[in-house]
Amino acid sequence: MFNEGTRGRGDWVRAAVLPGTGLLGIATSRKIGSKPRRNRAKRRVKEAARLNGKLPQWDLVLVVSQDAVDVPFPALRGDVERAVAEAIAKWAEKSAYS
Repeated sequence: MFNEGTRGRGDWVRAAVLPGTGLLGIATSRKIGSKPRRNRAKRRVKEAARLNGKLPQWDLVLVVSQDAVDVPFPALRGDVERAVAEAIAKWAEKSAYS
């Protein structure tokens, strides 16, 4: 995924995408804090990704920053959409030259 895919970056989330079947992976760091806090960050990012309609044709890995837990959900959702859109745009640009 990280070798062949393309990446996008938001303020609180980094995204790596590759054309696929809609798989979603979410990675968190222990810097976020306790296990319940990391799980909450994953649940919030997963819901933000689910609400993004572009994902069924992409395999996606989202890496969550430690600040994502305290961000209001609408801002987090916009950040996920921005990071994914940037990564998809880079893939389209990369594919156009291939």
